[in-house]
Formats: sequence, C-alpha cells, structure tokens
Amino acid sequence: ALDEIYAALDTALGQVLDAAGGRFDRILLFSAHGMGPSDGWLHMLDALLARIEGRERAAGSGGGLLYRLKKRLPWNLVREVTTRLPAAVNRALVPLWSQRMHDWGTTRVFTVPFDVHGFLRVNLRGRERDGIVSPGEEYESLCAELVEALEGFADIASGRPVSAGVVHSRALFPNGERTDRLPDLVVRIGDPVRGSPGLVSPHFGEVRFPTPDRFPSGRSGNHHPRGWYLLAGTGAAAIADGRVVDLAPDVLRLLDLTPPAGMHGGGLLDGVAGAGRQGTEEPVSGASPRGAE
Repeated sequence: ALDEIYAALDTALGQVLDAAGGRFDRILLFSAHGMGPSDGWLHMLDALLARIEGRERAAGSGGGLLYRLKKRLPWNLVREVTTRLPAAVNRALVPLWSQRMHDWGTTRVFTVPFDVHGFLRVNLRGRERDGIVSPGEEYESLCAELVEALEGFADIASGRPVSAGVVHSRALFPNGERTDRLPDLVVRIGDPVRGSPGLVSPHFGEVRFPTPDRFPSGRSGNHHPRGWYLLAGTGAAAIADGRVVDLAPDVLRLLDLTPPAGMHGGGLLDGVAGAGRQGTEEPVSGASPRGAE
C-alpha cells in the first residue's frame, strides 16, 4: 500500500511538471513534517490527564450517548462508517459526539485534535464557553502543575521519560496576535513506547495501555516533527539541515519578492542565486527542515 502511495505521488508530480511545460527554473518539493512509526504514548494523553486530574471513569461511562457509543465501537468500524458518509454529515456528527465528551463544570483542561505533538487547552473562564479556571494565578498554577506532571511520566518497560518536554504556546509565539486561539500547552513526543505495557509516574502511579501491541486509534504510523525538501534546477546544490520557517522567505526571494516585515527565517537556500538572507538573524545550515522545532 505504501509503495502505491509513493507511485501515485510521483505520477501526480510528473503531471504537474508536464502541465508547466518546462516553464520553470527550479522545482522545490517539501513537507513541513515527515511520517514514521507511531511513538504510541500520545494515544494515552486523555488517560494521563484523567489520572492527573483525578477524574478517571469506567470504560464507556460518562459523556453523551453518541460519544459513549463511539468509544465502545471498534476503531476500524467507526472509520469504515465515517469515511463513507458525506462530508456534511461528518461535520454535523463531530460536534454532536464531542460536545458532551466532558463534564465542563469540572474539567480544568482538555486535549484538542493533535498529530505531531499533543495539544492541551485550559478551560479558561472568559475564553471558553463553560470556562471554570480563572485567568492569572490559577491559570499559571495549573499550567505549571500540568508541565511537572506530564514530564514525570516514564515508560514502564525502559524507565525513560516519554515526553521531550512540555512548553507553553506563548513561549513559542511570544508576539503572536492570535495566541488565544492556540493550545495553551504543547506536549512534545519523546522515546517510542511500542509494545510497552504502559506509563508510570512517581506521583500518579501506573497508567496501563489497554492493548499494548495495538494502539487504540488503530494507526501504526504518525507524523514526525522532522520534515524534508527537494530542490532541483538552476543553482540547486546539496544543503544541510535547516528550519521549516526558512522556506517561505527564501521562496519569496527566489520569486524576486520581498518577505513581509516580521517574517523570520531565511538562509536555507543561500547557495541558490536570489535566495540570500537579507538582514535577518545569523544563517542556519539548512535537505531536512525541522518541522515543529
């Protein structure tokens, strides 16, 4: 199946190049993140939060009827059904089975859809519809508590920490104008735990995987932070590692456009005519941009 995907992508790229009719000097193909075997433990992030918050419940209990039904059904069956439904029906179902996932009157923090890393959002009063955590001291205290708790979990089998760190989104985007729309905390993936019986914390005990050899989501792979790019054409040369934020300003310069003020990065393609850095921070060695890093 994977070979078929590669072949289909290669065919599609060839069609794009044929349609362009050779009217280009360079070709840049990139992915901001990569793919690989699933690290596993992020599938248990909701269970870890439940343990930390002391709100664990029996499997299948709690939440609305649609949510409980979805949790009880095998993942492959749910996926088989939802992929056959019209997009409009899926859009209508998602809020119905998610709006009662939690008791919002007692839930201080919850996960939001994530992939490469885990995302947590505080149920903040004045921001969320049913917010219960007060801004200021209570919010800061909760964030610090969550960081310490999640960074304390380790793989039962190896004893290694499973998180590569938990960071606040405002530390990643200190001058962002829409940080209120982002998750409050980003949980970075650590060592893989495939086949592990579960996770353990000195403060919160063991959280066992229900199916150690099979992830609850049914997915054996996942996105990884490390992306890649391929550059061919005039002036193309072998280049070392860089950052994903370097791509956009360099592409603009290759098109003889000036990057907007405040756009950081650049220098990834310094060896290519027209892509030089202009007045930004020191150059980076830049054919694998690091996705979220």
